[in-house]
Amino acid sequence: MKYKKIITVILGLLFILSVLAVFLLLPSPKISSYTFETETGDKIRVELDTGAGHRLIKKEEEILVSDKDIAFTLVGIFAPAESQEMYEMEFTDISDEPNILDSGYGQTKAGQSYHYVAYLNDDGTTKVKIFLRIPSTDCGVVFNCDRAPGLRKTRNAFNRLKFSAVQ
Repeated sequence: MKYKKIITVILGLLFILSVLAVFLLLPSPKISSYTFETETGDKIRVELDTGAGHRLIKKEEEILVSDKDIAFTLVGIFAPAESQEMYEMEFTDISDEPNILDSGYGQTKAGQSYHYVAYLNDDGTTKVKIFLRIPSTDCGVVFNCDRAPGLRKTRNAFNRLKFSAVQ
């Protein structure tokens, strides 16, 4: 009888440990984030899903996103409202550019409007520019990558980012 209780307790503990092990081994979303205070006075939280090896780095007022293969994939800066029109014009007036690989005006990502354009550099590398308005703020963010590892990898890094206003 005494051994039956001991075996029951041991089996119960093994069951609990195995359930805990399953939860510990399940992949959990990995998020890296920083809060930036912009020159407009807005506080912007920038989050990056780091599950695929991407890294988010805050360098003064720059947002740097790198992947595990390339030193820096995207470099972003905050753009105050008065300069946003200039950036938007840059994305709408691209018809005379001969080396455009792809572009998208008025795209949406998690309810946020953004524009992008990808150019082919003379050396065969890709240059990507992305502009995103941040709702409930007086600013947007401009990403530039002169030597992107390719449009797909750059988009993948960008799609892992999330921006929100901090109250």
